[in-house]
Amino acid sequence: MSNTYHVIIAAAGMGLRLKQNKPKGLVTYKNKALILHTLDAFLEFRDHIASVFICVPKTHKDTFKSLLDDHHLAPRLICGADTRAKSVYEAVKQLPDDGFVLIHDGARPFADTCIQALMNCPLNHKAVIPTHAMTDTLKEVTKGYVIKSHPREHFFRVQTPQRFCINTLKKAYQLCSWDHFSDESQLFEAINQPVFCIPGDPKNKKITFPDDLS
Repeated sequence: MSNTYHVIIAAAGMGLRLKQNKPKGLVTYKNKALILHTLDAFLEFRDHIASVFICVPKTHKDTFKSLLDDHHLAPRLICGADTRAKSVYEAVKQLPDDGFVLIHDGARPFADTCIQALMNCPLNHKAVIPTHAMTDTLKEVTKGYVIKSHPREHFFRVQTPQRFCINTLKKAYQLCSWDHFSDESQLFEAINQPVFCIPGDPKNKKITFPDDLS
């Protein structure tokens, strides 16, 4: 296990699919704000965490600050942009040029097993992501009609956190167009850097729809 990691949590999105008129991180889940559950997943690893950055909506920064001021991990708040990719980049700019960063979705509160696995993964891998296999039949659909079926053994669902070498990550931002990417591992794909996959955790679900809160 490496001595220290930096952590970026993307929590600048609004809870529209949750049918909540507030940022997703502020939605109550099991009697406290979702962002607190997500941040607490890192607590047992705090001896290996050098810094934590949380991307939040500028319009709700004061609310997040009041909620997180006394947290043991002392997160720094970064005002998010209009996309997840741009929000995370604002946090990446605050990182040193060496070491590793874990980039995580603020709506995944059950990440402790994946965090442990990423910290135990050999450091020669510059990009590491947790994945789990598809179990449903996979169809490509256009305008409501099936175009093609795909062999599911070649497709995997991707989770966060994802671990990256900071130096290589920063170089990737300079070498490709990235603002449409849905996760940072796509930066490594774009510059032909290998992305290593480790087994994910079925309980590391993303809170997205109202039923996920039950």
